[in-house]
Amino acid sequence: MAKQKCSKSDGVTFRSAIPAKAAAIDFHGETGARLTLEVADCDLGDFMPVVLMRQKRLIVTIKEDLS
Repeated sequence: MAKQKCSKSDGVTFRSAIPAKAAAIDFHGETGARLTLEVADCDLGDFMPVVLMRQKRLIVTIKEDLS
């Protein structure tokens, strides 16, 4: 698989779910929060470009999948 570069205008869209476990949304007092997402095996291909975005500041939009 060739490395994929993401420009500032590129985005990544994939299906995922916030797990039901209590630690899925974790607040760190005054320092922020952490969100855990589960990605199904069939959606990993769409998710993989996220690996190249580690340690980068992101703009996140979350929408419910009504399909």
